[in-house]
Amino acid sequence: MPFSRRVVALRSSGDRPFKGFAWYAAWSILFGTFLVALFWIVALRELDRDWQHQEESIAESLESFARALDGHVGAAVRGIDASLILLRREYQHHRHDIDEQAEILGRELLDGGIAQIAIIGPDGYLAYTNLPAPPGRTYLGDREHFKSLQASADDTLFISKPVVGRVSGKATLQFARKIIGDDRSFAGVIVLSVDPTYFSRFYNSVKLGKGGVVALAGTDGVLRARSSFQQQALGKDLSDFPAFAPGAPAEGHFHAPSPIDNIRRLYSYRYLERLPLVVIVGVDEADAFANLVEQRREYLTAAFGGSVIVALSIVLLLVQIRRQHALQARYKHVMQHASDGMILCDEQGFIRDINDEACRSLGCGASALLHRHYSEIDPAIDVRLLARLATTRAPLRLEGEHRAKDGRIYPVETTLTLIAGADSLFLSIFRDITARKEAERQMWRQAHLDGLTGVANRALFHNRLEQAVAHAQRHCEGLALLFVDLDRFKQVNDTLGHAAGDALLQSVAKRLQQSVRAEDTVARLGGDEFCLILPSLPHRGDAKIVAQKILDALDAPHVLGDRALSIAASIGIARFPEDGESADELLRSADEAMYRAKEHGRGRYASSMQSGD
Repeated sequence: MPFSRRVVALRSSGDRPFKGFAWYAAWSILFGTFLVALFWIVALRELDRDWQHQEESIAESLESFARALDGHVGAAVRGIDASLILLRREYQHHRHDIDEQAEILGRELLDGGIAQIAIIGPDGYLAYTNLPAPPGRTYLGDREHFKSLQASADDTLFISKPVVGRVSGKATLQFARKIIGDDRSFAGVIVLSVDPTYFSRFYNSVKLGKGGVVALAGTDGVLRARSSFQQQALGKDLSDFPAFAPGAPAEGHFHAPSPIDNIRRLYSYRYLERLPLVVIVGVDEADAFANLVEQRREYLTAAFGGSVIVALSIVLLLVQIRRQHALQARYKHVMQHASDGMILCDEQGFIRDINDEACRSLGCGASALLHRHYSEIDPAIDVRLLARLATTRAPLRLEGEHRAKDGRIYPVETTLTLIAGADSLFLSIFRDITARKEAERQMWRQAHLDGLTGVANRALFHNRLEQAVAHAQRHCEGLALLFVDLDRFKQVNDTLGHAAGDALLQSVAKRLQQSVRAEDTVARLGGDEFCLILPSLPHRGDAKIVAQKILDALDAPHVLGDRALSIAASIGIARFPEDGESADELLRSADEAMYRAKEHGRGRYASSMQSGD
């Protein structure tokens, strides 16, 4: 009998009692299965509990090691950074003393772990080194640390991947900071090149047993240092480790094989606070769980032997039980006890069977859904989709929307499968993903919106500005960028407190949004600085009109509780392409125009000098 007709028969035949030997066989099977299952459950539960306890104990120890390494590495890096700042200050104010300071630091810092102290000029050429300089000029402007710090607007510590120095000839980690000129311009980079073996020497003192390892990696997943130091291991990509997966917590543990020596280990990791580094501690699973592996082998051997005897007896009895009864039991169990909604439909898309969870999700009984077309529930599942699935015969996973009886529409994740050996029957397994979608939306808002004001944050602002510039270039359209800085906002915080300052920022953000179009972007860059992206402006003077509208909107008192506050703003205007042909150039021009507005009395707007108006 074809599968489709057997399934239909299952829904109407009911359970007919077995007589004679069949009933005895069924009860024997149930009893034997119960004994085997009970034996395996007890044995495996005990083994699993022992394994879990040992794993938790090892993970706790590894986490303690990771916390200790966090403190050691953090202190070392902070010492390097402090030395960088000291050297930079000496270089900027007392250049003739730089040799003396470099000699002291090179001799004493990190027990001789400093391979080189260097200064790179703003043109990318080596300006100073404490090592013998090679003949000719050495160009370092293509190094990652130089390019990154040159492009950055912030004064931050940069820690490079392992790189072979062009002067020292050694593989080192480059700790670098930018040098800022008197006019706040980029004046070069100061670099401390640290030998990775400095960290390896300390890691080698940590006893983790045979195959144990301690490593230091960047948040980019690239290995910086490792115990049992191997030159070829430096720079190895560890980004496949779960510790570097998107959304990974700041500390935790995981199992994984090493890409360096292929040894499978239990690892614990910890992200260093305010540093782009991760400490990783691991033990060899074969060594750590050796005693449990042998114990498990003995238990499983005994369990397997007993199970084989019982299984052979069950197989002999199973032939006495009618296949339709077994099929009915399996089918009803899966359909009615599944936590996901399940719908069986034919090749035309008409519903042939449905389980209780699907009925509950859709808000109606099975009788109201049987023989209806699936597309009435999910428009994406139609005859063409089923025909394609019948051809490819590969399970299809898709996201769509279900329409419940009360009209409610909710998102679902559906897996659609052609049942093997069936007469063109398809099984749909779906689950409500409303909570997951809401969580994704929350994560997006946290990543892209300012937590205080709800407008775009710095990351989303830069992304949209890049898109707006590309669109303006492609379509030859007008584009303006407004840089808004509140005047004397610090006085509000100092006199009324940060709570009043936060409330004022929220009010300002709301008025900015009300002053522009829906397609415009309002973003908070930080503090009291806002930026507005105005794409597709037809006239050159439109940006000034918007700027004046903002000044008028902000001029009205802001009612915050029982007080009213007044605040003015200085606005800088930059236009594409007159004031810049890239996002960075536009932002720089708008920032300069804003400062010019402040210089001319605040509470006004000013255009970039490059615009000529």
